[in-house]
Amino acid sequence: MFRVSNQNLSVSLDVVFATPLAYDSGRLVTVAKSALEQFAAHGLRPNGIFQNPGDQLFNYELSFALFNNQAHFRLSGERLFVTIQNARTEVDVKTLIDVLVGSQKCFPNDTACRTNFQAVAHGVFAKEEEFNAFFAPFTDLTNDIVDGGRIIFVKEKDWPLKVRLSFERSTVFKNGVFVTWWTEQNGLVNLENFKEIADKFGKSLQKTGLEINFGQA
Repeated sequence: MFRVSNQNLSVSLDVVFATPLAYDSGRLVTVAKSALEQFAAHGLRPNGIFQNPGDQLFNYELSFALFNNQAHFRLSGERLFVTIQNARTEVDVKTLIDVLVGSQKCFPNDTACRTNFQAVAHGVFAKEEEFNAFFAPFTDLTNDIVDGGRIIFVKEKDWPLKVRLSFERSTVFKNGVFVTWWTEQNGLVNLENFKEIADKFGKSLQKTGLEINFGQA
């Protein structure tokens, strides 16, 4: 098993509504109040929540940011999109999960939707020799293949849906690997769902012989 140190984990949550939600000022006020309740501890204030009414039917948006714009929340008539960047340590990852769970709590549990979850990370090998050894199987100089990576789909028998995983050399960090995970599920995602997704992502990566270590703060 090769182990790498996480340098930069980012996640995105894309909640696509089964039926577009028409503009409803009362519902947006409720969402905004819920957001203040969920994220006050992370510095969200009323003047940090913005509404763009658009044409006030489906083309509208409610948005706010956290952590010096490292996290963004955008609600439109078709979807809720949340993205969080630059998680480094286990503490960062815990905060990241808290924010994702909190964003889901801004909506009724019976909201009909499909949730897409994607995470990307850069990990660095401790030694250049390990980096070279991990990527060696993806080159074939006799056929002029000088570099490569892998895309796989993993679905264990107790998982309802598959995980798409890809990795290649990082273009940002020396002796680094760039990893992307993606999966989806029906409905909103709660804390237990996120724990399950994180576990699936970790297990899917381990099947390729790679493991990411998140250091302490």
